Amino acid sequence: MNGHELPVMPTLRAGSARTDITPDEPIQLSGYGPGTLDRTSTGVHSPLSATALVLDDGTTTVAVVAVDLLNVSRELTAAVRDEASALGVDHVTVAATHTHAAPYVPGRFLEVNPLLSYDADTTDYVATVERAVVDAISDAYDRRSSATLRVGRATDDAVAVNRRRADGPVDPELVAVVVETDARDLLLLNFACHPVCTTANATLVAADWPGALYERVRSETGMETLFLNGAAGDVNPRGSSETRPDEAVYRYVTTVGEEVAETALDAVAEARDADPLAVAGLTVERRTVELAFQATSTPEEMERRHAELTAEIDRLGGDPAAVDFHSLQDDDSRLASLFRDRWYLEEKRRLAECNRDAYETELAYVDAGPLGFLSIPGEAFVEHGLAFKAAADADPLVVAGYANEYVGYLPTVEAFDEGGYEVRTCKFAPAGVEAFREASLDLVGE
Repeated sequence: MNGHELPVMPTLRAGSARTDITPDEPIQLSGYGPGTLDRTSTGVHSPLSATALVLDDGTTTVAVVAVDLLNVSRELTAAVRDEASALGVDHVTVAATHTHAAPYVPGRFLEVNPLLSYDADTTDYVATVERAVVDAISDAYDRRSSATLRVGRATDDAVAVNRRRADGPVDPELVAVVVETDARDLLLLNFACHPVCTTANATLVAADWPGALYERVRSETGMETLFLNGAAGDVNPRGSSETRPDEAVYRYVTTVGEEVAETALDAVAEARDADPLAVAGLTVERRTVELAFQATSTPEEMERRHAELTAEIDRLGGDPAAVDFHSLQDDDSRLASLFRDRWYLEEKRRLAECNRDAYETELAYVDAGPLGFLSIPGEAFVEHGLAFKAAADADPLVVAGYANEYVGYLPTVEAFDEGGYEVRTCKFAPAGVEAFREASLDLVGE
């Protein structure tokens, strides 16, 4: 090679596919409260999907899959990865969009979370999801063709609010990655905001506001849409705490989805005018991080305290079967406080029964030249996502929350002194959260 020749860039190939994961019969929905809440679906408002993108540089093949679920489990991800490896896929990320109107998916970590675990058996549905995800990856793999990536960005500082404090931070950036191929184009979107437009009393299966986003963007662009939710642990749509009747709930779903779609279309327009990304190749790094558990009282102390709380609830005439945990969050009555305290104590009691000091989980980082993907397994506060983006060598950095398993909330260390729902339900000590943060910063900054 003489001094005027440039190294040959590898040929990037990509393929995409979408499969349906909408349940075809009544099923326990997940989110919004304790496992005692009977929230069985009564119909379908919007379909649920598993959407896959496969990228291949000739040496390394990765798959990114978004599923319209509250969470995925470690077990589901492991099963999908095992089957995808037989296709020649080196790495798979499976990320939930975090809709609170999707069927319950149990997992290892949910066993210590009575606010999210249910007695309902959804084994058959989870097996259907696993098969659908593998099928989406397989179809996307078969459809690989020469690909070009273009990136656009737009901001929306009105749709999302910090739910912990009015002046708290949000991440207004929406990233759009247009994947152009000979077969079909795919649009990957990344934005940080909870899909909680539905309520604990709404019983229709729904993708929440991402469903309205998909519908609008597909109609405008003709592209399949893959949505990755970001670090949205403390970020909700504006107005989500308002009480609405069922019809208004779903109008609100559409309103929020349409607003995000407008921002997405602006980002797509920018991407279409942008130069293609120079992707020299794909690299993947997966890292195990130990999240130290919070210290708990002794089993005897917790049992005694549980009995005291139960006796006081009974004295005040409390009926656990009629209580909706979601509604209790804004209830400052004595009885509501007792119910909350008992549920939080039950979480700590299950945590103590694990008889472990820490929980091992995985972070994953995919480097695609100027574009990076960081997959994190829980509900990270938005401050984490903003810090990761600021420190990243990649530009842009796509932060995919709720990915590969679910470990609950990952607050900031400072938030532990502030308290609140997210902190009280967090299973980890500040040292565990700091380990997560340091490992993430190390991955994106290498």
